[in-house]
Amino acid sequence: MWQSRPTKQLLIVNVYDLIQQNQYLHGFGFGAYHSGVEIMGEEYSFGYCTGGTGVSGAEPKSAVGCTFRESIVIAEIETTAADVRDLIDQMSREYHGETYHPIRRNCNHFSNDFCSRLARKTIPPWINRLATVGSYFQCFLPQNLNPNVTYDNNTNTEGNGSMPPPMQHIRPVSFPGMGRSLQDDGEGGSQSSSSSSSSRETRSDEANLIRERAAH
Repeated sequence: MWQSRPTKQLLIVNVYDLIQQNQYLHGFGFGAYHSGVEIMGEEYSFGYCTGGTGVSGAEPKSAVGCTFRESIVIAEIETTAADVRDLIDQMSREYHGETYHPIRRNCNHFSNDFCSRLARKTIPPWINRLATVGSYFQCFLPQNLNPNVTYDNNTNTEGNGSMPPPMQHIRPVSFPGMGRSLQDDGEGGSQSSSSSSSSRETRSDEANLIRERAAH
């Protein structure tokens, strides 16, 4: 239920393993991870999809296609349900599904941005270290992972000047969002729609692809 008065809430990041090799890499502060932000009993994450927002809401610790690792408390804050909803509405408009990129704009970037805006805190660096390191070796990346790939369509910079262009010509290796997709209702807010079955199907397939590429 959306509350009108400020209450103390835990801002939590739920972290998931994308590959089995994390059991060895995690000790070195490395690995391939998915994350979602939990607040007021809902977990929000960002993933690739064609058309509409890439932000979705789901039951905490229920991400499909990966293995739950741990929950990390980022902060205890005083906030209202309306403030949380306003932030989700804004970020749903900014984080379009086709702007997902595994190196420059992935689920962990979203989680970090969410925590920064709501609590002025950031997620632990190791969660997104793989993408951070990958950004320094762009010339060695395959085309669909290279953030410097040139696209024919114009760059969408709504809400973020560094947002990469929509990926209409190249389907990136991504970790799609799942659960209730948050779509703009055209009246200044957004509403939760029903679960996307196609997102659930592609999520598992592409998570497997990530594991295969990591194995090589």
